[in-house]
Amino acid sequence: MTALSRRCATFAVTLAVLAAGSRLQAQSPLWGSLVPGPHAVGFRAFFESDRSRSWLDARADPPVPGWQRTRPVRIALWYPARPGDRPHMKFGDYLKLGPRPSGDSAHVLVSAALEARGSWMLRDGLGFEAFDRLLEDPVAAARDAPPLDGPFPLVLYSAGFNDLDVSNFVLAEYLASHGFVVASVPQLGASPLALELAPSAADFEMQARDVEFALGLAGSFPFVDRTHLAAVGHSMGGAVSLLLMVRNPEVDAVVGLDASYGLEGRGRPILGSPFFRASAAGAPVLDIRRQAPDGRGSVLDSLRYSDRYLWVMPDIAHGDFVDWALLRRRYGGGNTQFERSARAYESINRAVERFLTAVLRNDATARRYLGDSIPGVRFQPGAEPPPSAARYVEWAATEGAGRAVARWREVQRRDPMAAVPDLRWLIEAADWRLSERKTKAAIEVFRFAGEVAPGSSVAYEGLGRAHQLDGNRGQAIRAYEHALEILERDTTLSADQRAEARQSMDRRLEGLRVQR
Repeated sequence: MTALSRRCATFAVTLAVLAAGSRLQAQSPLWGSLVPGPHAVGFRAFFESDRSRSWLDARADPPVPGWQRTRPVRIALWYPARPGDRPHMKFGDYLKLGPRPSGDSAHVLVSAALEARGSWMLRDGLGFEAFDRLLEDPVAAARDAPPLDGPFPLVLYSAGFNDLDVSNFVLAEYLASHGFVVASVPQLGASPLALELAPSAADFEMQARDVEFALGLAGSFPFVDRTHLAAVGHSMGGAVSLLLMVRNPEVDAVVGLDASYGLEGRGRPILGSPFFRASAAGAPVLDIRRQAPDGRGSVLDSLRYSDRYLWVMPDIAHGDFVDWALLRRRYGGGNTQFERSARAYESINRAVERFLTAVLRNDATARRYLGDSIPGVRFQPGAEPPPSAARYVEWAATEGAGRAVARWREVQRRDPMAAVPDLRWLIEAADWRLSERKTKAAIEVFRFAGEVAPGSSVAYEGLGRAHQLDGNRGQAIRAYEHALEILERDTTLSADQRAEARQSMDRRLEGLRVQR
């Protein structure tokens, strides 16, 4: 074979591969004007069980034979796929994700209920004829296509109130084509007798744990980079995504799509969650919402340490932040409002992709797009976060309590709302140093804790123990005496704990005074 013929053969093979790839990468007619990224899109559905949570009450009467009692979690996964000739799915395949009839009974029930829920919503919103056409329309994903090696950043998508895991499938496919893995779970109630969620703190927590379970599964795949992680959500799902960020420091970015945390009064389940601490939130946030009279509310305003991109979109509805906008335009017969909403949704998708690329890939071009190419986006830079309790401990242990206190006071002067270092963490860090016989370092950490929390008898009791172990009899006595003086005012201790602490310190003081 001549060199020219070899090059021709190679070129023919390349064309064949590209042609095969193009069949998988072809844009779905449901995407509107969105341009796919360089990757084909694969899709898989997983039917798992969270064995740490119950689904069917073991005391149910009469018992249900053959039913699993652990919580079923269905996970939809979109990912960059290898080019190939697998056929594209139809939209109807997204609705019929259930396991085979021989599959787990709980998943059979859940999938049937979700299919019925989704079908009813779509028929009601589009009409019977349009719904039947939608079922046959091709989507961009191919089921079970082999994934690319990656690893690719992971996006956890949380749907709106009692919506499906595939409720924003266009955004998921679009992100996967641009090199992201997207995992989603449906909103599902607590038992077979309560298949829908309620807008309560308990059900927010239930949904958050389902999404975290999806993180555990998706993050175990070799083509997933869970060290670059984002949480995206619509409506109630946006609030769940925000909750994930404040309870999981691995979350690097959050996107809220007309999220309910931004509506006055709707943020109460988030603010009422024991896991919500605004001081723990530092990841950048992209908040896109419709123009509403009640504004963004106090939850978003409390994220003082997060860079926030705020974009208000006029003249669109709550449902236009998911693929409803594209579906209504495709089947709505040229309605002007449908066209306007669909274009807005396409702009939202582009903004989300650019934001995630900017944050998760540290892409300067994408970051400029957010500032220059989206009219009306307002950027609020986050305040410099205060040092962690661990940093203060290190300063106190190595440089002395005085230097650590001076730095803490400077932070308080600069940022009066900065959280006080966690006292419990300071005490545990000092006690650990005592256990390692690092008494002088422990003394400095206890001294710092006493300055930060002057009403804490525990800090001064610890300081007395550290001085006693270091042979500083007089300083140990003074520390114990001060601890006893403030003990009854220490509201962090119960009455029994205060009585036990008083008895212990009285014995220690008695022993120290005898040494005179």
